[in-house]
Amino acid sequence: MSASTLRCVRVKWQNREAYRLTNGLVELVALTGGGHLPEFRFVKGSGVSSANPLWTAPWPTIDPQKYTEREHAERYGSRGEGQLLGGLAGHNICLDYFGAASKEEVANGLSFHGEASNRKWIPQGIKVTRDSAELTLSVDLPASELRMSRRMKILPGESVVRFTETLDNLKQADHYYQWAEHVTLGSSFLNAKDSYTVIPAGEGTTDPNGYDEGKELLARGRKFRWPFAPAAAGGHIDLSRPFARKGKGYVTSQLLQSTGKGDTTFIAAINARLGLLIGYIFSRRDFPWVVLWEENAAIEAKPWNGRTQARGLEFSNTPFPNGRQAAILQGSFQGLPTLSRIPSRGQRTVSFCAFLAELPQNFGKVQSISTEPEAIRISSRRNKSFLIPSVGLGRD
Repeated sequence: MSASTLRCVRVKWQNREAYRLTNGLVELVALTGGGHLPEFRFVKGSGVSSANPLWTAPWPTIDPQKYTEREHAERYGSRGEGQLLGGLAGHNICLDYFGAASKEEVANGLSFHGEASNRKWIPQGIKVTRDSAELTLSVDLPASELRMSRRMKILPGESVVRFTETLDNLKQADHYYQWAEHVTLGSSFLNAKDSYTVIPAGEGTTDPNGYDEGKELLARGRKFRWPFAPAAAGGHIDLSRPFARKGKGYVTSQLLQSTGKGDTTFIAAINARLGLLIGYIFSRRDFPWVVLWEENAAIEAKPWNGRTQARGLEFSNTPFPNGRQAAILQGSFQGLPTLSRIPSRGQRTVSFCAFLAELPQNFGKVQSISTEPEAIRISSRRNKSFLIPSVGLGRD
């Protein structure tokens, strides 16, 4: 892959301001509205399926900072959820709380999943050299007095995007926060016949709060061993398979296991018919849980309208998307704290990567993913494996 194919350019995505980062093999689109990442795919003409695994809402979206209740509540719902849902696309970040704002916070202008997903991100720099292409965006969070920056970097010939995210505490007081990378996959990539999810998890727990309007697929507040969770109607559901029963939804939390050097772990989803895999590799110290959320045409409220299929694989520092107060009251879960602390005037940086892979024919079901100094290794249950180039990733 020629270094000349490295680019970062300003584009429009569904009439929203965005940037496209590419190396000629894969491309990532980043929105300034909410910092959402709506597309990550192989480039058309690369010889691999160019399907976008990330979820696209079945409703027209807007930049969330443009939301007003007077103008947009009829389409997207009231501010508590409507501001987020109006702009939601693909992979978003939940900070500094994960879930609903309190009624007092909503009354003072906050929405679901925190400020980072609901404010405009500002371009801080584009850097393109022979060796890499980078885009950096940042966002100020005035209610929490935090600042987030995200650097996205791509190298020639790799189907990998490297993320470095830095959180700054701008105030004198320490701050306790929830942080989740909310990766949502869509039904154009996932289906019950061809698709499955791979998570290196042991113990899981179903959400004690159930699901919208009592439409939960799973029994509430029950422990299980991944991937077989207790169904509300009896029996068990294999959560590795998406969209088991239409009209139902659920939320579960899975405690991740380390799978490689430096306490790394991963999440992945595969469409076997397309021979396409999307995955993320990150540190378990930063994100010890993955929250699995599935909406399968269950929610009737606007803008869902009982017609949306989406699956969230949300790697997180907190076990459930039930808001900051619930996490504070819970204190710890499975032996780990349910919030993280950033000290007065302090800074916290995390790194992770997203990657795509074409599966070889007759490879079998993916079982594990690990990093090596110059590659990501993907292994199957048939004792087969292959490598994705990722220079230096295993040494980061």
